Amino acid sequence: MSQASDEALRRRIAGLSRTGVVLIDDFDRGVQETLGATVGNFTPSNRTSDKRGYFWRVAGVKPPPGMLGVPVIFVTGEDNYERFKIPFVKVALTGLNPAMGRYHPGSLAYRVPALGSSPIVVSGVRGADRYEEGTQADPYDLTYTITLIAKRRGQQDKRNSIPASVEGGSSNALLTAVLRVYPPYCGVNVRDSLSDVRTYTAFQEGVSPADEVTEVGDREVGYSISLRVEGELDMNDPRNATAVRRLTLRSAPL
Repeated sequence: MSQASDEALRRRIAGLSRTGVVLIDDFDRGVQETLGATVGNFTPSNRTSDKRGYFWRVAGVKPPPGMLGVPVIFVTGEDNYERFKIPFVKVALTGLNPAMGRYHPGSLAYRVPALGSSPIVVSGVRGADRYEEGTQADPYDLTYTITLIAKRRGQQDKRNSIPASVEGGSSNALLTAVLRVYPPYCGVNVRDSLSDVRTYTAFQEGVSPADEVTEVGDREVGYSISLRVEGELDMNDPRNATAVRRLTLRSAPL
């Protein structure tokens, strides 16, 4: 990073320059990218395809045929009925709750001269006649459910010693990889609209089985991990404020 960009970042942190904004989509991407997933074509040989998605390379887990890694799919309610290639990871936003304990009325993210403002001097202090103020983002707790689906539970099938690297993967191997990134106390990296990376505190709130045993040949085993992110959403537009143009000192009555 250059010295100029370092200085620009310091000014944004100090509230002396406009800061970026973060919205729900930024947290959705952040949860997947912090996990280690990267964007690529669904089919490596199809270089002209516009079908792109997130893939996660996990040691000891063989991805589905023709894929760059284990697919990481962000889903909504209706997407749960879609058939995915195994193994795969599903990420879903399952909760969005205001966190009023982190709300501080009147707080500002930044205060800078407004566009078109004029410089003024008041009592020897230089400033502008109008300012743009960015208000505090609204605090929210965002809850995500990360679901891991594979064909077998452990590193190998004990009955016939099939290694986990064969097609179908190991849900335990996927779970271990997730828990290394998202332990009970962790963080999620989110990129804002100015491409600054922010780290938000997160908590892993439990793991539960996510097995589906309809028929022996179609057995699917896995886990669901609940992740709570102490985030924020920039829902308010900046506001303009008129600066103080004159100071009048009056003596207090006796």
